Amino acid sequence: AWYYSPADFCHWIDPTDPLQQEMDVSIFKVRELNENCIQRCPNRDIRHRYVLQLMRKYFYCADYQKCVSVWNSYGKNIPQSALRTQCQNYYGGALLRLGRKAEAAVTFANIGYCNVHLHYDPDLLRTIYQQTPNNKGFEFMVQQFVNYYFDHPKPAKAKAFDKLADEVIREGKTRNPALWKSAQAALAYTNRNHEEALKILKESEKLQGTARVKENIRLMKLLFNSTRSDNDSLYEETLYPDLKWLSDKINSNLRKNDISYFGYEET
Repeated sequence: AWYYSPADFCHWIDPTDPLQQEMDVSIFKVRELNENCIQRCPNRDIRHRYVLQLMRKYFYCADYQKCVSVWNSYGKNIPQSALRTQCQNYYGGALLRLGRKAEAAVTFANIGYCNVHLHYDPDLLRTIYQQTPNNKGFEFMVQQFVNYYFDHPKPAKAKAFDKLADEVIREGKTRNPALWKSAQAALAYTNRNHEEALKILKESEKLQGTARVKENIRLMKLLFNSTRSDNDSLYEETLYPDLKWLSDKINSNLRKNDISYFGYEET
């Protein structure tokens, strides 16, 4: 049928690289590819592929606003799938090029795509927090900030993040304050302030947080304590239960086989 032909484009482009620039856009001009393809296609799966193809067309032709419009009109209605994730890649890339960095950062975070130019920016995290204090992408974004800081420590970045985290916790708008406090502990640990890191981590244990964050705090506590030179018998008594918990957690995840590449449970 006529509506199948544009789907042949799918193997021409790397769907995981929305930042790719060098592209021969002439492939999009050899056939008519527009919203009529989506609206006239009777097959749902092929129709969804048209959505992806149309977003690709507009993205690589630098018509980023139309790329965003296609997502808002059609893409966001695609069920969770690899194809939907590919559409979100182009949507995030289009937002980034339109200067809508906060929205782009959240979009990439929600699909587990790390962009250091977005996720290593405390000011951008602040903007997102002010707009949506309980944004579900924060767990990924804060995690990536801490991970990137570990390899590229910049004291000014840590200072700015600490200030933001203090404000987030003090204002009480977030339902996950333990995330921010434990991130402060991780930064202190990276800066070799081990005693301060352990103190902050103990404070994070008292705060509200998701199950994932609470598990991460327990793992961090195990790591932080292992570097102490004055471990007492009380610590030794808790070491075995913590190690057993960690081993059981790993084995449970392996048995369930439901952990994605990024370590998040698939939903």
